[in-house]
Amino acid sequence: MSILIKAALAALFAGALALLCVIFSSKMRTFFKFLANAALGFFVLIVFDHIGAYIGLHIGINLISACTVGVLGFPGIGLLLLLQKILT
Repeated sequence: MSILIKAALAALFAGALALLCVIFSSKMRTFFKFLANAALGFFVLIVFDHIGAYIGLHIGINLISACTVGVLGFPGIGLLLLLQKILT
C-alpha cells in the first residue's frame, strides 16, 4: 500500500472516531444532566419532607418522585401533592 492510501485510511479512521466521540459525549452529557437533576430533586424532597412534617404534608421519597421534582422543579412537588390527594 502506498503512503497516500495509508494516510487516507488513517484520516478516515480518525474522523469516524471523532464523530463517535461527539455523538456519545452529547448523549452522556444529557444523561449526566438528568442524573444531576434527579439528585437535586432527591435533596429537595428530603428538605420538603422535613419542612412539610410541621404542616402535615408528606411525599414519599423514591426514584420516580425525585426524577419528577428534578425535571419539573417546584411544580413537580405540586404535581406529586395533587396526585397524592387524588389517589388517596
